[in-house]
Parts: sequence; C-alpha cells; structure tokens
Amino acid sequence: MRRPLIASGNRARLRLLVPRVILFREEHLPRVLVKRVDFVSAAAVTPGISRRGGPHALLTNMALFEFDKATYGFRLRSVHPPYSTADIRANTGFAYEEPENVPVTTPPDAATLSLIRGHILDELAETNPAFAKLMMEAA
Repeated sequence: MRRPLIASGNRARLRLLVPRVILFREEHLPRVLVKRVDFVSAAAVTPGISRRGGPHALLTNMALFEFDKATYGFRLRSVHPPYSTADIRANTGFAYEEPENVPVTTPPDAATLSLIRGHILDELAETNPAFAKLMMEAA
C-alpha cells in the first residue's frame, strides 16, 4: 500500500506543480532568511529539468521579493513602510539583486483590506487558527 507524504513531503510535491508559489515569512531576520540551509525539501530550480511550478515571490513583514528562474535567485521588488533598503540588507542573510530604485510597497485599497480582514481571515482561521489570530491582532 502506498502511503501519502506528510508535512514537507507534500509541500515539495506542490511546489513542482503549482505555477506561482508565493513563499511568506512573518519574520524578516538573518536567522530566518539564511545564506545556506541544512536541508532542501523542495528545490526552487534544477538546471536541465523543466518544471511547471516553483517559487514566484517571497513576501515578508518587511519586503516583497520576486524569484528569477534564470539567475536562481531573488530580486527585491518593493519595501514595506516604514522600512528602508538598508533595513532589508541588514536583515537578510542571503544575497539578492537590488535595483537602483526600489519602490515602496503600495498599500491595499479599502475594498482589498475589507476582503482580507473579513472573508480571507475567516477562511484562514479554519485551517490555521493560530496564524489567523496573529493576523487579527495585527489588523
């Protein structure tokens, strides 16, 4: 009998199939966003192997990065207020590309905020109540 994969095994499989995986971390710190990891459960890219899915972006409490499959790395796309590009550099353990002019992240409009704080937060609470509680407190 074939046993289903659990935890990171399923995430590894999904990252190969889902076309736009958006990674997120609540903490943007060098100990979280490290230069090198001890174990890779789902490689972003493998040279010579074509994949349908993979990382599209990395969203943290400080910034938004986009993933470049050609260079196998991240590029800083925008910085969330009140942080600066210097804050991002000081709190990121891995190397990334930084354009000359990095825009400030555009805040969501009222309708999007309402959707996030309402329906999306309710849906999130069903599958991840602890994280939903943190988001409710932050909202």
